[in-house]
Amino acid sequence: MNSVQTFIFHLVATPLMGQIVLSEVMFDLPGPDSPNEFVEIFNLSDQTVDLAGWQIRDKTSTDELTDTGNGTVLNGRSYAVILEGDYESDNGLYDNLIPDSVIVLKVDDKSIGNQLSTSDSLFIINSSGTALDSVAWTDISASGFSLERLFLERESTVSNWATSFDSLGTPGLPNSVTPTAVDLGIAAESITHTPLYPEAGEIVSISVTVFGNGTETAEGILKAVLNGMELASLNTPSLAYRDTTLVSLEIGSFPSGIHQIQLTITAEGDDNTFNDTALHEIRSPFSVGVLMLNEILYSPDEGFPEFVEIVNVSSETVDVSQWAISDADRSKKNDLSPIELWPEEYLVIAADSTITVSTSGKFVVPEARFPSLNNSGDILYLFDMTGKIIDSLSFTSDWGGFDGRSLEKLNPSFPSQLKEQWGTCVAPEKMTPGGINSIYLESLPTSSTFSLSPNPFSPDSDGSDDLLYISYNLPFSQAAVTVHIFDTVGRTIRILAKNQASGSEGIMTWDGTSDSGEKARIGIYIVKFAVVELGSRRQAEWVETVVLAERLR
Repeated sequence: MNSVQTFIFHLVATPLMGQIVLSEVMFDLPGPDSPNEFVEIFNLSDQTVDLAGWQIRDKTSTDELTDTGNGTVLNGRSYAVILEGDYESDNGLYDNLIPDSVIVLKVDDKSIGNQLSTSDSLFIINSSGTALDSVAWTDISASGFSLERLFLERESTVSNWATSFDSLGTPGLPNSVTPTAVDLGIAAESITHTPLYPEAGEIVSISVTVFGNGTETAEGILKAVLNGMELASLNTPSLAYRDTTLVSLEIGSFPSGIHQIQLTITAEGDDNTFNDTALHEIRSPFSVGVLMLNEILYSPDEGFPEFVEIVNVSSETVDVSQWAISDADRSKKNDLSPIELWPEEYLVIAADSTITVSTSGKFVVPEARFPSLNNSGDILYLFDMTGKIIDSLSFTSDWGGFDGRSLEKLNPSFPSQLKEQWGTCVAPEKMTPGGINSIYLESLPTSSTFSLSPNPFSPDSDGSDDLLYISYNLPFSQAAVTVHIFDTVGRTIRILAKNQASGSEGIMTWDGTSDSGEKARIGIYIVKFAVVELGSRRQAEWVETVVLAERLR
């Protein structure tokens, strides 16, 4: 069903009025119109009329009306439906709509006139050649909805025709637009609300035009409902036929999200339900930072798709339906599919579906396109369904993310705009889509710690103290770590790490062997741990001794 559409009519002749009138015209259907155009006529009198020899004409062609098997005699106060000549009577579009008692006629060729168009006119002509009624139109309505006469007894003027409420029209039946005694309606296209995007706690006022469409004056009750719960109501003033009034309701405040408000008007004796209800959408924006950018693969290895990962850092479930991302060109937003993100849940937005996402995350490919990210850096925006920017950042390649590795944030809740909150992924897979970032940390340590344990250690494979654990906590979010092990005369025995990428904390192990794989001798060794902060080049160094021992037998 559709709401009433608007027509512009240009009558091509002085209105004609006879015993037989045009009552409905279906001139435009979705797809090919043929063979489903129809014209409905009505006998205003109480006498029967034989339609044999009658004609129907559009702007360019005239057709004879022919019998389809149930005669040509039209009873008083009755309808007849005129179909195209090639309409399939046994399997046609209107077979279940047209009552069996209605006279059905066809034209004597395939189409009515020269095939009705969205700008046309019609005449019904009796057997004496007299035009009894006519109508002309220029259409700006939806396909599949007929043109119906409101009052059959009134002349064929612009104000006496309207678009059917019923898709496919009402062939052989009372017109859907014909006023009943009591009929109040809602003008759906008139509904507005303020503020346009109400923030949490803001009271929303909704305005709507209601109209009288019945032959009797009536008053009604207008209600606003959300998910079955009444938000507000008011009594309308008395409205006569074609009277209108603008009314407003305060319907309260709304949480973030998309809300479908149902407006309904009721009146005693109003049986026309076509115009009683309308839906109106209200969008309440989300708070900045409810979802955060968390990982970006902007310079992938060949054959691997770019992606952006976001995380729900709020305590509420968020539906990202009609959210969007974009690069620096904000005019080209990429809408997201309806997906619910639970608190702390990840969503990976990728260029294609070849990416492997952790089972803890969700995945989506934007319907339009994924914004192609520049290898030298780019700007990213995350919008909610109102167009509000929820998170953004402008990054360059010196932030991290090189050699096919992703750019990761230290913590999803950290501000995205700060370079020091990001770094290169240190996972062996080069990225962590849909999972906890490899450089994740709750917070940076306020001081550095470095420890060797156990000390002494005895790498004799007896299952006890076989490995030396080198543990560290750094006041740096991203660092390059180098670890050397020397003997007491300064000779290098083992290089455990050289400029190895690291987060703020980590553990390394030494099994007591040299770089050549030989077992080191029992004795004292020197562990030199050096670290350089990426970006600032700040440095720190620790030197500790450890005893490589042998367990007493």
